[in-house]
Formats: sequence, C-alpha cells, structure tokens
Amino acid sequence: MAGSNKRLKVRTIAIHQKMILFITLLSIFISGLIGVTAYLTSEAYLMDQIRGELMNITSSTAAFIDPEEHKQLVPGADDLPFCKAYNEKLGMIMEQTGCAYLYTIARDGDTVYYVLDGSMDSVIGDTFETSATIEKAFQGETVYTSDAYTDEFGTFITGYTPIKDATGSVVGLVAADRDISYIKSLSMNLLLRMAMIAVVGALISIFAGYLY
Repeated sequence: MAGSNKRLKVRTIAIHQKMILFITLLSIFISGLIGVTAYLTSEAYLMDQIRGELMNITSSTAAFIDPEEHKQLVPGADDLPFCKAYNEKLGMIMEQTGCAYLYTIARDGDTVYYVLDGSMDSVIGDTFETSATIEKAFQGETVYTSDAYTDEFGTFITGYTPIKDATGSVVGLVAADRDISYIKSLSMNLLLRMAMIAVVGALISIFAGYLY
C-alpha cells in the first residue's frame, strides 16, 4: 500500500512538472507571438506614415520649381541667381520637415545627375546612380522606394516626384530622403521589451507552479 502511494505521488509530481513546462512554453510562445506582431505592425505603420510625408514634401516642392528654370540648370550653371535661391529654399524645407536630404535630379541620355541640392553637398552635374524606381518616376509617376536601403550615411526611404513642363514632359525629379534608422531602433527596443516580458512571464509560471 505504501509503495502504491509512493508511485502515485511520483506520478502526480511528474504530471505537475509537465504542466509547469507546458504553461511555461505556452506563455513564452504567446508573448513571443505578441511581440513579433507588435514589432511588425508598429514598423509598418510608421513606414506608411513616412512614405505619405515624403509624397507630400516632394509634390509640394515640385509645385514651386519653375520647370523652364530647371531646364537651364545644366553643368556649370551653379552660379545662376535662381539656383542659389532654390537651394536655400530646399534647405529650409529640409529643416522644417526633418528630411535628411532634399534635391532634384535630371537626365541627359542615360546619365542621371544632381541639379539642386538643399544640403549643398553636390554641384550640378554630379552623377547619380539610377534605379528602377527612378526610371518609373522619369515616366511621370510620383513614387517612393518600396524597401529601405542602407549606405554609409544611414538607412533611408526616398520619395520622387516629377517636375513637368507645360507640355507634360518630365524635366527632372524632386527627391527627398528620410533617415529611418530611429524606426529600426524603436522597433528593436519594442521587440527586446517583449522578449523580457516573455522571460519574466516564464519565470513567474515556473515559480507559481512549484509554489502550488
């Protein structure tokens, strides 16, 4: 009889331990699922907000640039009075909107080059690497890079709006770069916090299981 009670007690303890393990794993899984969902949702929401802002910035900037004056801004024309005025205006917009860079580009055959630059880091004629997104913008569409890209200056999303003349021809593009490094940092911090919550929840589950 004593042996049967001992075996029953051992079996009860084993079942109890399995329940603790199951509850612990379940709490970790649920917390992890919530964390990943929150991470993806918050990042997607912020990225959509930024893309909308980029579209507004590039569209409003393209609206005040005179396309005929922009045509005159060829390599060597940096000293034209309205070139300096445009660059200063773009610089002001950068400060007001938080854009990392705001500039215009044009093309000559297969070559794409800088024209105006709010940061004044480039001169007219400095070459600019093209892409499928840029080619789409030169066809007359307002677009943005679908994915963030990283270079030595940070992680960015860029929006492009065409500058069109009276005939509807595209004479250049307004481009705005937004640094999204902080979004990646915020999202990662959120993910780490959720991971910590999962660990704490697991520890509480283990402690409660042994306590009861």
